[in-house]
Amino acid sequence: MNDILMNFNIPKDLKSCFDEISRRKHISKTAILIDFIERYCRKELKALQEDQELRQSVTENDHSSDNRQRTSDWIPPVVPRIDLDQDWDEEFRL
Repeated sequence: MNDILMNFNIPKDLKSCFDEISRRKHISKTAILIDFIERYCRKELKALQEDQELRQSVTENDHSSDNRQRTSDWIPPVVPRIDLDQDWDEEFRL
């Protein structure tokens, strides 16, 4: 057998509710908890894997942008300049 005993605290009201549901559905509390834990682990492992893939994608994009900047034909983007003295109300009035 490859099982291990696991103990934890739970609020009394929640335990009573869990006992009642388990009894009415004729499912052991162990089976319910194992199902919940398995689904939680699958969900979280998938999320962790997606996070890792996203980090790798960002890292690869950072490296490719570094390579782009090193090439001689690379031209930096034009940053628009704002004239703070310009009267914007006058400029856009119809």
